Amino acid sequence: MLTKLAVRYLTWQLRRDEGFWQAYKSNIAMIIYDNYNAMPNPLPRKSEELHIFCNKCATDFLKLWTRK
Repeated sequence: MLTKLAVRYLTWQLRRDEGFWQAYKSNIAMIIYDNYNAMPNPLPRKSEELHIFCNKCATDFLKLWTRK
């Protein structure tokens, strides 16, 4: 029950606080970026394109989470 309340609180904070949203987005994007670069043979991509892709993935994830 405590976990459910914590997730609800985080979701509420993400919906109302733009800075909190950006912090989560940045962390998620960096995880995607790090995992992409850790792949044995990642597809070659320009660094700028990869950053845009990672940020888009992070935004999509947060939108799904918060239904924003």
